[in-house]
Amino acid sequence: MITGRGRLKELHPQVRPAAEWLVMLAAAQGWDVRVTSVYRSMREQDMLYQDWIRGRRTLPAAKAGCSQHQYGLAFDMVIAEDMHGPLQRAIGGAWRQVGGWWIGQTDPVHYGVFWTAPSGCGKT
Repeated sequence: MITGRGRLKELHPQVRPAAEWLVMLAAAQGWDVRVTSVYRSMREQDMLYQDWIRGRRTLPAAKAGCSQHQYGLAFDMVIAEDMHGPLQRAIGGAWRQVGGWWIGQTDPVHYGVFWTAPSGCGKT
């Protein structure tokens, strides 16, 4: 089952086909796929960042203006509620094979692209 697939429309047109492919690849394995986040406003991103630096969330969040989500270049996806398990790693590996950016266990739900972050953002 796929939940949230329609949100992939929020992605940049050059990123969306690869994201659609990845979601369908996971679903074709019979795994439950949940797209949890795509585009985020500055306010949403700032709230996530503030929660992260205050220790109220386990997954990292970039500063507002520094997130790939704000530019349509990333999406978050959970495979079969297996955030840190082998299914998530398998799909992350597939994303890397097609040129995507997946950092692994520190943010296993985040699927992005290689980019140059805006100045003042540091490494994101």
